[in-house]
Amino acid sequence: MTGRQGIDRAAAALAVLVLGLGILTPITGRIDLGVRLVMTNGRVVVADVNPNSVAAFSGMETGMVVVSLDGRQLVQLPAYVYPSPGATPDPDTGAVPQASPIGIVPPAPVDAAIDPSVVAALVAGPITSVGAVTAEDFAAGRPDATSWGVDDGYLASELRSSLGTVMLGMLLLFGTAWLLGSGRAGPALRELAQPAALAFGAVYLLKPLTITGSPIGTALFSVLLPVSLLPLGLALVARIEPGDERRLAILAVGACTAGAIAIGVSRLGGSVGRESVVALVGLAGGVTAFPGFVVAGPFRPRAWAPKPAGPSGETVASGRVVRSTELAVVGLTPCLAIADGIGAYGFVLPLWIAAVVIAARLTVRPLARLASRAKAFLSPPASAASSRSESTSSAESFLPCRRSVASRTTRRFVEKSATVATSATASETASRVPS
Repeated sequence: MTGRQGIDRAAAALAVLVLGLGILTPITGRIDLGVRLVMTNGRVVVADVNPNSVAAFSGMETGMVVVSLDGRQLVQLPAYVYPSPGATPDPDTGAVPQASPIGIVPPAPVDAAIDPSVVAALVAGPITSVGAVTAEDFAAGRPDATSWGVDDGYLASELRSSLGTVMLGMLLLFGTAWLLGSGRAGPALRELAQPAALAFGAVYLLKPLTITGSPIGTALFSVLLPVSLLPLGLALVARIEPGDERRLAILAVGACTAGAIAIGVSRLGGSVGRESVVALVGLAGGVTAFPGFVVAGPFRPRAWAPKPAGPSGETVASGRVVRSTELAVVGLTPCLAIADGIGAYGFVLPLWIAAVVIAARLTVRPLARLASRAKAFLSPPASAASSRSESTSSAESFLPCRRSVASRTTRRFVEKSATVATSATASETASRVPS
């Protein structure tokens, strides 16, 4: 099994896991309010509150006394009693004067008539709603005590509606696999179809885990997200030429993955707040962004220089620019998908895709086609080159014939000149002899 096959199989296995979690969580998942209750001296009190939970955001604290649980009133708190009917309006101004309370009923907190076993079952079971007051207000029996309450109504509705986000993730997963795998996005990206599809859709498929409010769900999201981006990061690293740049990219991918997983594990205890989201986005996005930029060439200036492709001096710079741009886009897209999915903006990724499509149609590929046409125009046609070579070979074959003809003509001229000179010398000698 080659490295590419291993990456594709890992991406396929992770895609099945992520897709299953994305579909099952909105259907079977439960909301965790992040509060743990215990029975103490016949009272239900708050034993622990997850600092990242909806209960903590609602103001609930450890030590509060629970007065209502899952729609059942456990304790009746003192409340002011006002006269009935209320105060009459002032005949001149029409204003209704504020009524004064005439008493407090009950004078002290009173336990509701509920079987203790039922209360114990409510405490041990999943909590859907809870109301509580501070221990000081409960002990003082203040009728104006502030009651803190939280329920899962809104979150339960949001969890069910997250199926729309899962559908978007499925569209990105299967759409990217088809687009890149078919070669319609360029032959250089065909081998990245499966890992890129997983990286683009993972954040949307895992989004329901964060809505449950469960520390385990949040930790699973924080761990599976960088792991889902790892196949694409390794596939991009494999395209970097062996050397210092590849080693640097491997270290960066490993560090980003380990850092994001560490954040996910730390969230099991609820010790990390919302500021961890920024670190998670940066580290998870770096798994693909860094190797994408390295393999694209911005860190290697000579990668953009045209190189001769043959003896005629033709260059392939235009194709290299297109491939580099495509790889950089593939490496950066998961970062924007993570920012869009976690931030719930809904417009970051569509704007990015639209910008990429417009840029591809108006700049990169037209310039590449223009460069190809210019190269074809400057290069001689094949027929002209063949006729030129035939003419050259014919001329070279004709030269020996010309040389042989010239040598024979010169030899004849020299022989004739010698004959004429000999005849002239003999005539002159004969004229000098006396008769």
